[in-house]
Amino acid sequence: MSKPNPAPVSTLDSWAEVRARDRVIRYRRSGAGRAVLVLDTANRSSLWPALMHVLGGNFRVIVPEVPTGNTNDEAWLAEFLEGLGTMPVALIAANDFCIPAIDLVLRDVIPISHLVLVPDGEADEPGREGAVATGAGPSSVPLLIVRRGVDVIDALPTILRFLSGTLSV
Repeated sequence: MSKPNPAPVSTLDSWAEVRARDRVIRYRRSGAGRAVLVLDTANRSSLWPALMHVLGGNFRVIVPEVPTGNTNDEAWLAEFLEGLGTMPVALIAANDFCIPAIDLVLRDVIPISHLVLVPDGEADEPGREGAVATGAGPSSVPLLIVRRGVDVIDALPTILRFLSGTLSV
């Protein structure tokens, strides 16, 4: 079976803002359906341009402006999700947001439906699937770890199947 070519780059549709406690947070949005929040501390508009295009065609994609000089990413993320009011949300967290995202899931304060972690580095397979379970209750959150160095042609179908709930390993 041949692998599909990545789709052309698409831009996020529009800007919006939410008030979260004492700050206003701007974010880009695109698409419709279940919400997928994409976080990348490098302030890039996407993890991979093709990923953003494909996500926007299947989900409601939310990409906030990450504040510079922020020392508490976890608190900022919790405030943003609280202000956004979208529950539950799938979360794609890259780089410095990987640990705050895991911590947010473990605290079980805000319902995260799926968690995709994208740490830097190379990998020899598209992704590893598992679950993060909270100690406070019987719930668990499906987890997928995808290295940024993975070829986008391999990563796209894996991430889409995972977020759609159809990934089987």
